[in-house]
Amino acid sequence: MAHQNSPHAVRRRGGGCAVHAERHGAHDRHPWARHRVPHQRSGGRESNAERHADTRITIKVSHQDSGCGGDLRFAAGIAVLEVLDDGAGIPSDKRETVFQRFVRLRESRERDPGGTGLGLPIARQIAEMSGGALTIEDSPRGARFVLRLPAAPAGSS
Repeated sequence: MAHQNSPHAVRRRGGGCAVHAERHGAHDRHPWARHRVPHQRSGGRESNAERHADTRITIKVSHQDSGCGGDLRFAAGIAVLEVLDDGAGIPSDKRETVFQRFVRLRESRERDPGGTGLGLPIARQIAEMSGGALTIEDSPRGARFVLRLPAAPAGSS
C-alpha cells in the first residue's frame, strides 16, 4: 500500500520538541481522522510522547484495507493512528508490561517522577472496547504507539 506523505502540521513545543503530523490515504473514514491534530495540551499535562521524545514527535493518520477475512467490524477497513517519538524507546521485552496498571519503567520514573502508570492501560482498554487495539511496534528510533480502530463506512459521521 503506497501513500504519499502529506504534512499536516509542524509545531514547536515549549521544550523545543517539534511535533509533525501526517495524513496518509483515505483519512476521512474515522471521526478522529477528520480533524486537525490538537495544538493545545489538555489539562496542562505533557503527553507521554512529549516527555520521552528528544527532539521530534510524529503523528500519522492512515487507512488500511481490512484484509480480515470477513470480520464485519473491519468491513470498511482499519483507521490507524501512529504516534512516534525519537527518544530512547521501549525495549521489546517491556512493551506489554507498560500496559499493566500501575507499572512504570525505571526510565519513565526518572524522566517524570509524577504519574500513576494508568494512562496506557486505560487507553488500551478504551481501544479494545471500541473493537480495536493499541500496541507498541518496532521503530528505527524511539517509541511507536499504534492505535487501530474499525473505520467508519464511507458517508457515515
